[in-house]
Amino acid sequence: MKEIETSEKRIEKLDKIIESLYEDKVEGKISKKRYLKMSDTYESEQSALKERVKTLKS
Repeated sequence: MKEIETSEKRIEKLDKIIESLYEDKVEGKISKKRYLKMSDTYESEQSALKERVKTLKS
């Protein structure tokens, strides 16, 4: 299914975004507060996508 493939690609991309975001925090490019807010947003989106893929595969 197209939706599953699209969702799985977005999940992978979110992993990379979160990793990069963490590196930016470690390097001092963004504040801890900004990191936590953005990370929470991306992780919530990723969790929702994982649930959607699980549902679609069942």
